[in-house]
Amino acid sequence: MAGGYIAIGKIVGAHGIRGELKLLPYLDDVGSLLQLEAVNLEPPSEEPDSRKPVELARVHKRTILLKLEGLETRNQAEALVGREVHMPEELEPELPEGSFKLKTLLGMAVMSESGIRLGTLKDVDLHGERATLEVRLESGQHVLVPFVDEYVGPVDREGKTIILKPAFDRLLAPEEVGR
Repeated sequence: MAGGYIAIGKIVGAHGIRGELKLLPYLDDVGSLLQLEAVNLEPPSEEPDSRKPVELARVHKRTILLKLEGLETRNQAEALVGREVHMPEELEPELPEGSFKLKTLLGMAVMSESGIRLGTLKDVDLHGERATLEVRLESGQHVLVPFVDEYVGPVDREGKTIILKPAFDRLLAPEEVGR
């Protein structure tokens, strides 16, 4: 495969009856997504049926409505819900200074402000306008942490750590707080 692909969003629903998809974008700058001529559905590949020409793209509330060639019915669109949409890496827009892609945080150590290792970041999910971090605690339990200033402190990409603030304890079951 010449060049890589990046995930640009997730199909979260169908719109109308003519096969339009609701795409929840992973990127803040959706302007470049509206100009795409074709996208690849997860998993991206060079296979001819993986690449889907874009007939129409427009912003609708917090999503982008995509009309892909070959999708004509709501049922066809609903069958794609949950899949990621990818584009070639070379078309990716430049990120503003100090910004990063949430998926690049996966696998980072999650630490308390006092330096105690709490666990590992397993997944990042978008819910509306907010991201949620799925942290696998050292105990093996999983906890979802809203990616907001109240709970998440500095992200050290070089040191591969994410700091959680003391308010994080409110998200834990009582038996986890005493860790």
